Amino acid sequence: EYLSESLPILYSVPGEMDILLEGCGLRYDPLRSNNEFLFENIVSKVLTDSCLLKDMSANAEKKFKRNFRAEVVYKKFITSYL
Repeated sequence: EYLSESLPILYSVPGEMDILLEGCGLRYDPLRSNNEFLFENIVSKVLTDSCLLKDMSANAEKKFKRNFRAEVVYKKFITSYL
């Protein structure tokens, strides 16, 4: 949903989400002692860096069009499972 509207995503779940949202999301980690990964610092970073926000938005739109449009999803489903 967020990718379809070209919205960057802030998330806290590592692993697959890091791969899925590469280039269009930023992960925060409240358990890390490094301030760089605190939620409020990630939000501030996105809001103050217009180039970062623009790049993440463009990447979100590209990722959605390549991987999550109905035409793409249903075609993969049909060729893989039917």
